[in-house]
Amino acid sequence: MVIGLYKPESTSLSPEWATFIHNEANKQGLLIIFFDSSGIDVNSYTVQGSIWMEGVWQQQRIPLPEAVIDITTYETQQSIEKKWLGQHTMLIAMDMPVEYEEIYLGLQKSPLLCALVKLGPEEHLYRPGSKEYLPPLEKMYRFRIRMSCSIEGRWMTDSIELRKDVVPSNAEETTLERDIHSFLLMEFPDSHMFIVAHLMHKASEVAMLIQSLNSSRLPSIYVDLTIDGQRDTRFCGAGIGRDELERMSLAMAYAKQLAEDGRNAPFQPHANDSSFAGHTIGMLMGWPLSPLFLEACHYVAQSNGARFFYFYPRNVDFKKKQIRGSFRQDGKWIEADFSFPDVIYDRMRRRNDEYASFYQALSDIPITHELKFGASDKITVYQVMVSESELVSAVIPFQMLNHPDRVRAFIDSHPSVILKRKRGTHGKDSITVNRMDGHYEVFDQNFLHFMSREEFDDLLRELKKHHFFVQQFVNSRTKEGFPFHIRVHLMKDGSGKWVIIFIFPSFSLRPYMKITNHEKTFRGVTKWEWFIGSQFGERLDGVTDSKVKAFSYRFTDFLESWLGKGFHEVGLDLGIDEHGDIKLFEANLNNVGMNFHEFEAAKHGIEYALLLASGK
Repeated sequence: MVIGLYKPESTSLSPEWATFIHNEANKQGLLIIFFDSSGIDVNSYTVQGSIWMEGVWQQQRIPLPEAVIDITTYETQQSIEKKWLGQHTMLIAMDMPVEYEEIYLGLQKSPLLCALVKLGPEEHLYRPGSKEYLPPLEKMYRFRIRMSCSIEGRWMTDSIELRKDVVPSNAEETTLERDIHSFLLMEFPDSHMFIVAHLMHKASEVAMLIQSLNSSRLPSIYVDLTIDGQRDTRFCGAGIGRDELERMSLAMAYAKQLAEDGRNAPFQPHANDSSFAGHTIGMLMGWPLSPLFLEACHYVAQSNGARFFYFYPRNVDFKKKQIRGSFRQDGKWIEADFSFPDVIYDRMRRRNDEYASFYQALSDIPITHELKFGASDKITVYQVMVSESELVSAVIPFQMLNHPDRVRAFIDSHPSVILKRKRGTHGKDSITVNRMDGHYEVFDQNFLHFMSREEFDDLLRELKKHHFFVQQFVNSRTKEGFPFHIRVHLMKDGSGKWVIIFIFPSFSLRPYMKITNHEKTFRGVTKWEWFIGSQFGERLDGVTDSKVKAFSYRFTDFLESWLGKGFHEVGLDLGIDEHGDIKLFEANLNNVGMNFHEFEAAKHGIEYALLLASGK
């Protein structure tokens, strides 16, 4: 079996390094061809390079190998030839194929992983007189989770190590030799097994994200995570963490497995099977999604006589009109080359300047989401709602921070207010304020601050730069005093009709944490019928249930009349104040979650996509 080794152009390997590779290849029963970008012929799908044959290095041109090990540096990884290799063979990376900046950006964009990224000083609550704000950490434990990747693309934990250093560092000598389970049992006696599972799960999600950011595969990786005294988890590093010889040996074994398994070969019977009469659905993803949701999408499509695969933007070859995607077969996700699908189920929804040309190139294919990313923000929604007589009562009074006198008068007219960003979800960066005699209690979801009028004015001036606004705080609480909000998830069904697929109340189990959808809030959820029964003494189709559903349908009709029909999913966060009136906290048309109802979301999303594919 021939395995390719792609090296930087015009760079020769040292005799010692070349000998090691040759000997290791012999040991594993492989033949290695060394080539660089000048040896790639994209028209004939061949490469020319050096092969050790009959005791000498010989120049040969051979068909593109089934697997190629990449030993180029990150700086050379953005070449056209490199991208071509990633699209047409299985490319295995020897080093981290992405920079930390890309990883952090990817984590920030991911709804599942954004909480792992520690906010920078400018994103924290501003404190007058200081240059930055960092929370004091009395304890912080750093763990290194080492993982290996199966040929099916699943990340499996090999080990978890406790690190001596609390500042991110890649120095191997900082490993603390200590039984991890004994340590966690001592430090976290009530939840040590949960923390082990949590570290493994989060590290696996980070590894999947890193894998999605590039066109090459990683045989192994480590992810560094910290857990502080408040049990918040943060990402602080990732890498390969092995010496060069061990990495090469591992990469060869992995390349051999992949080639033997045939995962890299274009899967023509599935991708271009002309005998298949049903529609093909391609799901566009910008980050890893819930495995349960993806599996549900596969089975819903299958039950409707359709095929389903998912893909990332980097895996689209517009010249060939092909997409490298993943489909499910025999209980596994398998990579294959697909022709362009009949419809795109867009779960990325990033039709902005960065991806404008990408979406334009796919504009001939029906797509489930056509709105420009950020087509509406909280303020614009409220401003338009004011003209709707049936919705205006749900508008929560607000004030932009542009006019200090108006802002001060607004805050002084309400005992409690909340400061929010115009754009953003999940209560990120929201700040609650209680007006007291002579000062303000300011809670940033981490710490409580006591500020004078002058200090509070300084804070408002700083937040104005970051597009914040101030809003009356809605006292949406249970009879027991727990703050709550109601998530109403609406989607279009297979006939194009809006349907409420799920309603669930979410409440803060810590009454002082008033932002119930914030990442740091310890939340509880319950069934909608249980909630209205315990809080209002009602059943389904009673007053509260009917009122929430009627508002949700009316609001969605309003959105369509304003924005057009180019969307099929809405997530509403509603509150109910002390007078029993519904208030709109947030309307989300982009990354609408599907926790606890993955199947319902998959069913309606796939069936609506098939409606578009049929041209109706």
